[in-house]
Amino acid sequence: EVPDPIGVIAYGMLVGALVMTVIARPWRMDWQVLGGQASMGDLRVPAWVLLAWVVLIATVFAYLTGVVSVRKLSPQVAGVVACLEAVVATVFAWILLNEHLSTPQIIGGALVLGGAFIAQSARPTPPGAADPEAVVLDRETTRA
Repeated sequence: EVPDPIGVIAYGMLVGALVMTVIARPWRMDWQVLGGQASMGDLRVPAWVLLAWVVLIATVFAYLTGVVSVRKLSPQVAGVVACLEAVVATVFAWILLNEHLSTPQIIGGALVLGGAFIAQSARPTPPGAADPEAVVLDRETTRA
């Protein structure tokens, strides 16, 4: 039986939350800041609104739409979309936030994208087709 993807993500988020709780130690946080105002450019908004946005839109909504989308896509297309996500985010960060990548980051990104391309373009071995060398080696080891 195939596990429900939303359930898998929920358990992953739970484990991530537990690990991050130990690392971030939220009991040491000054929780009063959520009652204050935060700056968004020239705009002042309640800090809790920004927190709610990050939780509901940037996390919950993003994961749910991702799971629903992957269910409707082929594995190959889903893999390409997953790889392009980082590229699109990088381009948006460069254009909108004036962010820049260092040389090691560019090299790392190229390695990841190259590996993803190789994995996506590889053809699976048809069922029942065996590697001739493996068959010969198997016969030799069974005789010994």
